[in-house]
Amino acid sequence: MGIKEVGVDVRISRRTMWVGQKVYPLAHVARVEPLEFVPRRGKIITAYIRDVVSWLGLGLLGLLVAAAAGSQLPEGAVTVWELFVGVALLAVTVRMIRRLTMRTLYVLSIETSGSPHEVVASWDRNKIYLLRDQVVAAIDDPSVSYSVHINHIEASGDAVFGNKYGDIVHGDKNTRR
Repeated sequence: MGIKEVGVDVRISRRTMWVGQKVYPLAHVARVEPLEFVPRRGKIITAYIRDVVSWLGLGLLGLLVAAAAGSQLPEGAVTVWELFVGVALLAVTVRMIRRLTMRTLYVLSIETSGSPHEVVASWDRNKIYLLRDQVVAAIDDPSVSYSVHINHIEASGDAVFGNKYGDIVHGDKNTRR
């Protein structure tokens, strides 16, 4: 899973919310909810241990096969195998460190006609909560006009339970405010 920060302009005017090029008519909004996703460090460490054990097992299996093959293997094959496993272990360790050092992620979720959308994600809690307040105000008052630039967090990779942030962070009902 990759994460990158992308600047996005969010504008509210005439009961319409623009997030970059996406448009959300506020008349169709059923729910606006700020979500807090906190890193699940225990699960991250458990996954890291599982990956390390798997790679070490694979490395040992490769060495056993090399020992059984004896002199039939070309020179340096064992060294190449050891380097391959070492690089894989390094990559797994770097990924674990990146995930462990992540901060809480704040997401503004808007539900329209039964389907929720993660509209904006940011490390800045105050911007997300202020944006929520402005959206709610604009639903009731068509004259509300608001504009803000947010460093939006984009996550790419696997989706977990319909949530693209699920692989690295977890929304806990107890942390929602």
